[in-house]
Amino acid sequence: MTIIFAGDSITGPQYLPVSETFADLTAKSLGFDYLNTAASGSKVSDWLPEVERRILSYKPSCCVLMVGTNDLLDEDFSLTSYLEQMGNLIDRIKVKLIVLSPPPSKLFKDIQPALTKGLRDLCLEKGVKFVDV
Repeated sequence: MTIIFAGDSITGPQYLPVSETFADLTAKSLGFDYLNTAASGSKVSDWLPEVERRILSYKPSCCVLMVGTNDLLDEDFSLTSYLEQMGNLIDRIKVKLIVLSPPPSKLFKDIQPALTKGLRDLCLEKGVKFVDV
């Protein structure tokens, strides 16, 4: 089984050695092969045109997706727009999918509960797994 981890710098190895990322720790603890295609600074809109190249082309068994922190940092952030784009992204990923919420931060603590609820509801509607980080 091969798992793709996709998302932003929190998912990728930009700030930690690869062996200390949650992708590496998770995959190895479960005994799975994995690829981490995360891209630092990425937003949901950046992943929409990249689904085929950065996820599906590897023919993974599963994709773990955590993206949204950079969206939240955008001064023009709209929860409605974010959830709509996430819905489109979820629809394009045609493998088993696990969506993780962006991790908590003091920077967006006011919007975090609504974002988490919105993602949970969206994943329920789309029939994909959701993990509240």
